[in-house]
Amino acid sequence: MAMPIQVKGVTYLNTSEAMGRLGVSRPTFDKLVKDGRLPQYRQGIRNLPYYRESDVNELLEMRRADNED
Repeated sequence: MAMPIQVKGVTYLNTSEAMGRLGVSRPTFDKLVKDGRLPQYRQGIRNLPYYRESDVNELLEMRRADNED
């Protein structure tokens, strides 16, 4: 299993890790990225997509707040 990576003190998650933390399906995850609700960053030679852990956590907090209303 892949581990989050750190670049200059910022933790990044790969697609599987971010989806798992959010608890969403691939189509829902792709829509979050496409709609700009979850910024995507490219890293490394293979130019793989990564997501800031802080962005994922912020999205989780927004979802929790929406569910409380």
